[in-house]
This record gives sequence, structure tokens and C-alpha cells, in this order.
Amino acid sequence: MGVHAFADESVRDRLYLVSAALVAPTEVHQLRVAMRRLRMPGQREIHLKTEKAPRRRQLLDVVVGSGVQVSIYSAEHAKIGQEHARAACVHQLVVDLADKGAGRLVLDSRPGRDHLDARTIWAALGTRPGAVLRFDHADSASEPLIWVADVIGWAHGAGGEWRRRVAPAVTCVNDCTP
Repeated sequence: MGVHAFADESVRDRLYLVSAALVAPTEVHQLRVAMRRLRMPGQREIHLKTEKAPRRRQLLDVVVGSGVQVSIYSAEHAKIGQEHARAACVHQLVVDLADKGAGRLVLDSRPGRDHLDARTIWAALGTRPGAVLRFDHADSASEPLIWVADVIGWAHGAGGEWRRRVAPAVTCVNDCTP
């Protein structure tokens, strides 16, 4: 089975970002364990936006040091709205994953709106006859690999020092603005 992708979104000013951490199936368990160990006592999940700068640096160093690769998709949402921007990003992500022969995509769940992602995913897969990509949504508290996408996506979106710090993990940045 091909690479697994774990995706999370972030909104920065005019940009809607979808970050996808690409993980080999043989590395999924080990990276999950490593991410769980990074939680502070009582912490259910990791979100970089809620962390202080020293802790952000620590988390970024560990994630980048793991060798994980992250693809970033962005679209300007000011004129088209966040849902359309998300759909453009998810569509291109799915096309790219299908072209790579990826086996699975897990997106951070958005209760009441997951069906919109499913519609976008099916449409994207329809442009790639023969592509097989399993997908589902998970609550980020239950899937530590979504935290990887959150950490890298947040830092990339923040720019400056944060973007430079995660540059080794970011394999591509795709503008999906329609």
C-alpha cells in the first residue's frame, strides 16, 4: 500500500492552507508514538497556535527531525469563501495523492461538513480513472499524525523564522486558487 496522508487546515489572513503529512505505512506507528510522547500532562492533542514560542521550537525540531514530508496547498479565500478554497486545496491534494499511488487520506474532521470533503474527494478521484484512495475523517485528538500536519502548516503559514525552521519538511507548496 502506498503512502498515507494526514491533513489539517489553517487559515492565515487571505489564505486557506491544507497541509498533508505524507507517511510511509511502515512508519505510521512509530511516528504516532513519538507524537503522543510530545503531549504535555493533561493535553489531549497538539495545536501549535496554543503553544508558547520555546515549546513551538521544540515541537518543530522533533517533527522536522523525524524526516516527515509535508505538502502544502493554499488558496485565497477572500473572494470565493473558505469552503470553496478548501475544496480547491483538497481536490488538488487528492489528485496528487492518486498520481503517487497513495493508499489512504485522513482529514481532520469538521462535524457537519465532512460530507463536503467527501464530495470533493470523489470528484477529484473521478479525474483519475483506476485510482484507489481510501479516505476518512478523524477527530484530531484521536489521530496524532494530524498534529504533524498542524505543526508544519501552522509554522509555514506564520512565515519568518517559523517557515525557515520547517522548510526541510515542506516538499511542495501548491497555489490552488481558482
